[in-house]
Amino acid sequence: YNKLLELFDKFLLGLSIIKKPKEYISLVIESISIWILYALPMYFMFFSFSFQATLGLGFDDAVLLLVVSGVISTFAPTPGALGVYHVIIQGTLVTLYNISPADALAYATLTHAINYLIQIGLGGWYFIKENSFSSAKLNRKST
Repeated sequence: YNKLLELFDKFLLGLSIIKKPKEYISLVIESISIWILYALPMYFMFFSFSFQATLGLGFDDAVLLLVVSGVISTFAPTPGALGVYHVIIQGTLVTLYNISPADALAYATLTHAINYLIQIGLGGWYFIKENSFSSAKLNRKST
């Protein structure tokens, strides 16, 4: 119960920004930054597959793929968007850009893996940073 209550309190704390209009600009900038950081690996992969050179795919196309994958993952949620992400990205690339299904699936698989590795790496780093496992800290917790 206490852990659930603490989680709920943290959730409400996150929503407290709604009460502070002076923080809206910061919220918008941070949100846009997150979207850009998710779209950049997708955009860079266009160069790896020569989609940028041969089809002229740009950053706006990467954002489109990000939005489509986000929407479909909301309606058909699977753990880690596994499978759903790949099918929707492949379908979008084949339908809108006439990319071969094999290349589209390879692109989807690599972008998914890269974004996951970035999340795991940064999440792990912050987990370790926030929960440094020093022996002094462990001794205090056990007493």
